[in-house]
Amino acid sequence: MSSIQYLGRTTDGSHRWRVRVHVGKAPGTGNYRIRSKVFHTPTDSKRAADRKAAAIRAELEAERDGIVAERGTVKELVADWIAVKERQGRSPVTLKDYRLWCDIIVTRFGTTQVAALNPRDIDAWYGHLMDEGMKPASVQHLHRIFRALLWFGHKSRDYPPPVTTKVSPPEHRPAEIRPPTPEVARLLLEQLPDMEWARAVKVLAATGCRRGEVVGLRWDNIHGDEMVIDCGVVTVDKQAVVKSTKGRRERVV
Repeated sequence: MSSIQYLGRTTDGSHRWRVRVHVGKAPGTGNYRIRSKVFHTPTDSKRAADRKAAAIRAELEAERDGIVAERGTVKELVADWIAVKERQGRSPVTLKDYRLWCDIIVTRFGTTQVAALNPRDIDAWYGHLMDEGMKPASVQHLHRIFRALLWFGHKSRDYPPPVTTKVSPPEHRPAEIRPPTPEVARLLLEQLPDMEWARAVKVLAATGCRRGEVVGLRWDNIHGDEMVIDCGVVTVDKQAVVKSTKGRRERVV
């Protein structure tokens, strides 16, 4: 919906007009948004003003169409998914990881309608990322985030089934982890100095706890020969943050 309004004659003899166009609803509030633009004509002829206003109206309506197009886009779905993960209480490190990979997805597919995603385009994108130097393991992790995002949209927003089921991410075989033998571990522990970090290493070796769990230990976690693991410490943006354990449950070692 649009309108044109005559604003009167100016001091230089020209005539001022204003075009107003509704450009959709504001996100969050639902209030209608209106864009307007003032222009001048040499006479007060309504017909002449309408002709000049037509191009301006088309420009403003194109902006309106752009706002409508944001609905149903990958960018909108990402914002909804991240908001849900925040409400679920995901750890700061996990949320940071989600945002990092979602930013990469939005850079490529942000303005694309979720229903219009094409598996061939995603396959080609994965190949491009690897050509640019991204490791196969990173592309696989990106694929898992993309897949989880689209399943969320399918289950909670009634979008079509994820096209990622038809995408072939690169193969990656994780390196084999070979823990030291008890003899080697004993030799290493005997060489540790009597320092805080060395005592933490001994606790790690003896209990199998995660690094952040040992860093988060307090004296009241120790009860005789038992140790209660109820939190962990992680680094987010160079700041130490205390969070729940990975399984969100305390356990006794």
